[in-house]
This record gives sequence, C-alpha cells and structure tokens, in this order.
Amino acid sequence: MDRDFTTIHIETGTSITDVCPLLKDYDAIYLVYDQATEGFVQQLVSGPLTVKSTLAIEGGERVKSLATLEKICSWLLDNEAGRDALLLIVGGGATSDVSAFAACIYKRGIRFAIIPTTLLAQVDAAIGGKNAVNLGGMKNMLGAIRQPEFTFICPQVLETLPHEEFLSGAAELLKTLIISGEGYEQAVSALADPTPEKLNPLILQAARFKAEIVEQDASDNGPRRVLNLGHTFGHAIEAETGMSHGKAVAIGIVMAAQLSEKLGYAVNGLARRLAEDFESVGLPVSCPVLPMTLGRYIKQDKKATGGGIKFILPVAIGKIIEKEIYDLRILSK
Repeated sequence: MDRDFTTIHIETGTSITDVCPLLKDYDAIYLVYDQATEGFVQQLVSGPLTVKSTLAIEGGERVKSLATLEKICSWLLDNEAGRDALLLIVGGGATSDVSAFAACIYKRGIRFAIIPTTLLAQVDAAIGGKNAVNLGGMKNMLGAIRQPEFTFICPQVLETLPHEEFLSGAAELLKTLIISGEGYEQAVSALADPTPEKLNPLILQAARFKAEIVEQDASDNGPRRVLNLGHTFGHAIEAETGMSHGKAVAIGIVMAAQLSEKLGYAVNGLARRLAEDFESVGLPVSCPVLPMTLGRYIKQDKKATGGGIKFILPVAIGKIIEKEIYDLRILSK
C-alpha cells in the first residue's frame, strides 16, 4: 500500500488487453465498469486476467452520486475485498470519478487503476487523482485526491466512442493545449478531421502535460488551478442546463476569454479566435442562458473564497492567469 501518491503513472498500449502485464502482481482484482464498455471488459476477463468479481454500473454524470458510491462499497464488502484489493476501473470520467472515490474510502483506502474509455477521461478526468461525487446538484462537492496505481491509455477503446462523447473530450483536449501552449493549432486541425494517427500523439501529450502540472501541486492549492480554465463557467452551465461537461467547458473557455478581454488582460481577438476554432470542430461557443443566471452556481464554486471568485483567465495561447473577482455584475456588462 505504501507508495508516493504524488507521482502519476501513465501507461500506454495498442489494445485493452495490453494492460494485463501491468496487473500480474496484483492478487485480488475487483473490476467495476461502465455497462457501455461490456465488450472491452469481456476481452479482459476472457483472456489472461483473473478477477475476483465484476460490477457494471450506469455511465454518465448521474452515476456520480452517494447512492452509487454506497453500491460500489457494498459490492466490495459483499465480495470480501480486503485492504490488499485492487479496484480496476473501466469507463469514462464519471465512472472513474465515483469508483476511484469508493476506492479512496473503502476500508480507509484500497489501490485502484483506471482504463479510461472516453477521450474526455483520457486527457482529463482519469489524470490527476481528483475523485468525487456530486451533491445537491453541485459538481464534485464530496471527494478525495489520491492517485491511481496507473492510468492506462489505448486508442482501441475510442473506436466505438459516440460522436457526442468525442466532442466532449475534444473540449478538454483543446483546453489543456491552450494552457501548455504547445500543439493547440495541430489539435484544432486534427479534431476537424480526426484519425488515430493524428490524435493519439496529442492525447498522450495532453495527458502527460496535465500529469506534470498535478505533480507540482498534488493538493490542488497552486499551479494546478490553471487546469480549471473554462470550468467556473462550464460547471455552472452544466448544472443549469444539463449540457454535457465538455460542451459546457468549451463555452466556459470562450466566456473566460471574453471576461479576460473585458478586464484588459487578454490580447485583443483571443475570444473570437477560440470561438472560431471551437466551432470548426463542432463545439458550441454561445452561452444558452444569461450570464448572471449562472451566478448562484458560480458563488458555490470550489474556488470561491472570502466573497470573491477566483477565475482562471487566458491571456494568450500558452499564458494563463488567476484573478479574483468580487462583483459578478461585470459578467453582464
């Protein structure tokens, strides 16, 4: 059980069964998965991988609930999972969030590993150790930060990804490369006409960049906050409208750029450039509700302190700043 939980291990392979050698030293493997990934899971369990028990759960944001958290923990208990167990998680970001949180609290913590099966999870949700469930309609209100044994990324699992799910991940991929300042233009081009040859290197680049940022700030108190670009607005849009996470974040990034320009930080035209790029890959860029409608959600944001909201603002591609704003009426000016 003892290891450095600030270090992030990203492993890669061509197909999902390439993960099996990474699991050979774990004696008690319990597998929880998004029911939509049944075909990939069957490839694992019908091959050389031996698991103690499997549990299928529903995918999507609704799964990030206390009820699902209890379901996973009860399943582990009923199947006699001990402190030496490894929880292998197969699925998208919501599946990994709730399942990893269960691993964090079951018997005060067991090991877990993640095989992300969506683009969103590969570039964002499954990287960084943020594990959580929603509460009272608010995103990620209960959770813990703890790194998996490894995150295994392979292109095979994206072959059956629905287009809407792909777009959701595209927003997070672009977000990460806007922050890093490297590969953004290539990603816009690749996402407009996606092929594995174009996308796979960018996916790994984004995942490893996020890992580097997280390793500098494992507790999420400093440099890691730049990864929230677009999320203050995005989470509010998601909560108000039910829009998918990635699409809401795409709008949130454009709104953050608009706010940055309004406050005099961003270079002129940044918001328009980002909007045009996002639209070219099929992402929405216009907020479907009045900005001030989002105020009640923004005030509950995890980055709210002392009456102010810390906004992550883009200044240019590769340059991000954090500014605290106390009067949200500026959003409507």
